[in-house]
Amino acid sequence: MEKKVVRTRVAVDFIEERIKEDARVVITVKGESMRPFYRDGITEVMLVSPKIPFRKGDAVLYTVRNDIYFLHRVHKVRKDDLIIRGDALKKREVIPKEKIIATVEAHKREDDWVQERSFRFRWKVSLWRKLLPCRRYLLALSRKISKTKENDACKKT
Repeated sequence: MEKKVVRTRVAVDFIEERIKEDARVVITVKGESMRPFYRDGITEVMLVSPKIPFRKGDAVLYTVRNDIYFLHRVHKVRKDDLIIRGDALKKREVIPKEKIIATVEAHKREDDWVQERSFRFRWKVSLWRKLLPCRRYLLALSRKISKTKENDACKKT
């Protein structure tokens, strides 16, 4: 499959169009807010039409203003809106449900697709949420391990 880098607005227009056609769209994650589950420039996610009803732990693509989009996880479901937070963040946001563009159905970890609503993955997300007080240290350790692996890989080539 050919990969193409495009501006965010163009990409989101394409995603919205394809989602309305009930298609799946695969994108590569950009940014660090969803670590440790999604890694910047590495993890691919499969987006689908928003899964309703939303569930705590769902990862969703949403807009806050024109040309500003985020992929974060549902922390709490309320009647008209969702409380959302990135996996690596402490701050939560309140997002109206109509701002949700897509839901993540699966993400690619190495060569395998992981279903977001699988029991095993939801258990990991639930555990991660409970570790909020010490996440900062766990994320720092994760980054250090990633850098060590990258350095080892460079030395081998």
